[in-house]
Amino acid sequence: MSEDGKTLTNVEEIDHSEVDNWRLTDRVEHEAGRGDPFAAAVRATRMPMCITDPRQPDNPIVFVNEAFQQLTGYEREEVTGRNCRFLQGPDTNEESVRNVREAIEQNRSVQETMLNYRKDGSTFWNELYLSPVASKDGEVQFFFASQVDVTERVRAEQSISQQHAAIQNEVEKQTSELTQALERQTTLLRELDHRVKNNLATISALVRLQQRAAESEECTDAMTKLRTRVDTIASVHNRLFQLDQYEGFDIGEFSAGLARDLLQVDSRSEIKLELDIETVPVAARKATPLGLALNELVT
Repeated sequence: MSEDGKTLTNVEEIDHSEVDNWRLTDRVEHEAGRGDPFAAAVRATRMPMCITDPRQPDNPIVFVNEAFQQLTGYEREEVTGRNCRFLQGPDTNEESVRNVREAIEQNRSVQETMLNYRKDGSTFWNELYLSPVASKDGEVQFFFASQVDVTERVRAEQSISQQHAAIQNEVEKQTSELTQALERQTTLLRELDHRVKNNLATISALVRLQQRAAESEECTDAMTKLRTRVDTIASVHNRLFQLDQYEGFDIGEFSAGLARDLLQVDSRSEIKLELDIETVPVAARKATPLGLALNELVT
């Protein structure tokens, strides 16, 4: 008896098989009585809650409220005296189970979201919060657990994750297809460039043969200019291919390289080339006429 005449609950003297539902909440240290605000709150709250006793073998449930019964489908008599693991099933994450078990062994709080099973076999995602309740001398007498059904939230997160994965897969698929198409295009361009250069080289060789057979100096000069122009066109194609610029190119960089090529072809080492050219984007289709114009200017 306390000084005001109220009876204090003695945890060790409670017979779990004989106490009624509301008295089960008295096992957490408080003054006994139906008017106790803690007991009333645990019974009335819409949040599923249960209390376990780690001092008994296998840490069994000693109390569940009505919300817990509604969430799980079990009656109070079906779960009292059992370990909470009956809520687990084949798809419950083992790591989550291990985290909860270790928290109980270490007498510490833990929060874990895990897949649980109802009595009828249906599943729900349970956001579990488990906390030890100790006596004044520090001994853990109970574990107090609250459950929140977060199934809709987890399903939404899973849906978003699946959509993200599907988008990622589609992006990777499209990227792969574009890469393959680009590789095929590059192969075709290489083949085309190779054939064009071979044809131009053949034309240049034929002009050279005709140049050797020329009977006049005027004819020789004409053949030389013709060969230079053919070589210029070949150089234009080669430079565009080296720059990997099939849609357009910078006329400055293009002109500088082509001018150096022309001087090298003519072996004019005594001429020093100084360039002052602005950067100007030009469509690739204009490369050949610009190359021929530059050839006339340089030569």
